[in-house]
Amino acid sequence: MSQRLGESNRILVLNHLRRHGVASMDQLVRDTGRSQPTVLKWLGSLERAGLVRRRGVGASSGGRPPTLFEYDASAGYVLGVAVEIPSVTFALLDLSGSTVASEHSAIQGLGPPAAVHHELHQLTQRFLDQHAGVSSRLVHAGLAISGFIDRDAGLSLATPRLRDWHDVPVRSELERLLERPVVLNHHIDALTLAELHVGVAHVGGDFLFFDFGYGLGVRAVRAGHPLAGRFGNAGLVGHTTVVPDGRLCLCGNRGCLEEYVSGRALLRHAEAVSAHDEDDTIARTIARLLDDGVGARDLAARDEIERFLAIGLANVINTFEQPHVVLSGFATAGGPVFRTRLLERTCALLQPTLAAATSLTFSALPRPEAGARGAALFALRQHLPFADPLVVPVPTGRRPHVTEIDGASTDVSADAPHAQY
Repeated sequence: MSQRLGESNRILVLNHLRRHGVASMDQLVRDTGRSQPTVLKWLGSLERAGLVRRRGVGASSGGRPPTLFEYDASAGYVLGVAVEIPSVTFALLDLSGSTVASEHSAIQGLGPPAAVHHELHQLTQRFLDQHAGVSSRLVHAGLAISGFIDRDAGLSLATPRLRDWHDVPVRSELERLLERPVVLNHHIDALTLAELHVGVAHVGGDFLFFDFGYGLGVRAVRAGHPLAGRFGNAGLVGHTTVVPDGRLCLCGNRGCLEEYVSGRALLRHAEAVSAHDEDDTIARTIARLLDDGVGARDLAARDEIERFLAIGLANVINTFEQPHVVLSGFATAGGPVFRTRLLERTCALLQPTLAAATSLTFSALPRPEAGARGAALFALRQHLPFADPLVVPVPTGRRPHVTEIDGASTDVSADAPHAQY
C-alpha cells in the first residue's frame, strides 16, 4: 500500500510540472495537497532520474526567494514510425509529447519482407541523420503498422497489401537498427492516441474513433484508453459485409464495406467520373466528391459514399452503444452540407434514443503525422510507465468555442481546429 501511495505522489508531482511548466515548492504543496516533506522526497527522486531540474529562483514574497523546478522535456526523445503501406511517416517527440521533427515518405519497392525492411530502415536512418542533434538522445521508439499484429511477440502476422508477409518480426528488426527498445501497436491505435493527446477528444469522455483512410477502422475509447482486439483489429468495420455477394474485396470476401466507402473505393469513382482523376491523389478526389458544390456527374458517387459511410457509422454506434464519434481521414474533406447530411443519414439508421444523442466530430489532425505522433506517444508511455502521456501543457492560445445549432454543433471561432455535427 505504501509503495502504491508513493508512486501516486510521484506521478502527481511529475504531471503537475509537465502540465504547468515551472513551479515553486509552495506551489507544488498547495496544488497537489501533499506535505512539503512528501513533495521534497519525490522532487529529489525525479531530479536524480533526470526528469526534473532546477530553474533558478522566483520572486520573493518577503523571505528567501523560492527555488523553481521544471520538467526537463529535453532529457530524452522518442521516435514514432507509422507504416501504412506504402506510406511511412516519422516523428520525433520530446518527453512532453511535443513534436520537434516529422517527415512523410514512401516505400517504393513492395517486394518480400527483407526488401521492405531494408528500405524502411534506410528511410528511418536518413530521418535520424537529418536530426542527429536530437536523435542522439533517443530513449525509446514506437512502431505503428496496419494489418494483423501480435503486440507481445512484436510480429506483423499478415497484411493484405503485401504478399508473403507472415509472422514478420518488425519490432526486433527496428530494435536492431535503433539499438533502443521499440513498442509495437496497430496504426489505428496510434491515430486514436494522437487524437486523445492533442485532438478534439483530449477534453475527456468515451467515444468511438472512426478512421476513413485507405481502409476503415474503429476504436472504442474507454477512460482514455483505446480498446484493441487479440490481433489489433477490433473494430475492423471495413471488412464487415454490407452487400451480400457484392464487390470482391482484397481480403477475399465479397461485399465488404471498404469496397463501397474507403480511399481504395474512391479510386474506382475517380476513374468512372473523369479520365484526368487517375492522376489525382485520393485525398483530392474525395475532397472534390464531397464538396458541397459538387457537379451533377459526381452526385451518384457522393450518394454512394454518404450512404455506405452512414451504414458503417450506424453499425458501430449500435454495436458499442456509443453515440459520440470522432471521424478522421478523408471524411474530413467534406463541407458543412455534407457533414450535416451524413449525420442525418446516420441517425435515420439508429433507434430514436441513440439518434437523439449522436454527434459526429471531425478531426483536424493531419492523418500521416497523427499516426507517427501516436506511435511516439506509445513509446513515451512505455518509457515513463508511471506518467500519463496524455498530460499536456496548459494551452496559452485561445480555445475554440463550440456552440449548438439545431441539435448539431459547429465551431464558430476563426482559428478553430475542428467542428462538431
